[in-house]
Amino acid sequence: MKNLQGKNIENDSEIINNLLKIALQDLPQEHIYQILYDNNRKIISTNITSVGGINSSIAEPRFLLSGLKDKNVKGVMLVHNHPSGHPEPSQADLHTTSRCVQCAKVMNKEVYDHIIIGKYGNQSISEFVRENAKEYDLEDLAKLKKDNMNREIKQDWSIDIEKE
Repeated sequence: MKNLQGKNIENDSEIINNLLKIALQDLPQEHIYQILYDNNRKIISTNITSVGGINSSIAEPRFLLSGLKDKNVKGVMLVHNHPSGHPEPSQADLHTTSRCVQCAKVMNKEVYDHIIIGKYGNQSISEFVRENAKEYDLEDLAKLKKDNMNREIKQDWSIDIEKE
């Protein structure tokens, strides 16, 4: 994971995906990382946010986006492994990503992507959504009710949305 520092999340995406696969594909438990980057899209740091069981871990926006509080951070790329080896996103993965995207927007930050690593490949959730939006009805998933979203964000971040 240390080899990711300084890489550009857009220009070095193939290198980044290969390094992530090497680091995470054989882990026996789910590990969730936040990869923080600056305005130039250079990776500043990688931080583990959760270690779970064989097929789940705690994935709350408060923990996944905690690095976005730093003013030098433009955004985050989320990464986690599937110990089963299959990188297809679960409904929980899709829902968590949607919540994180909405929370980051409120903070004027961005979620670049959410990558799932498996022994049998890597899956970008943004690509998965583009390819499967109709099949999985992801349009509805991506639209959280404003009241619920504001309540969750206030609870998670202790900020007043109306003043923002």
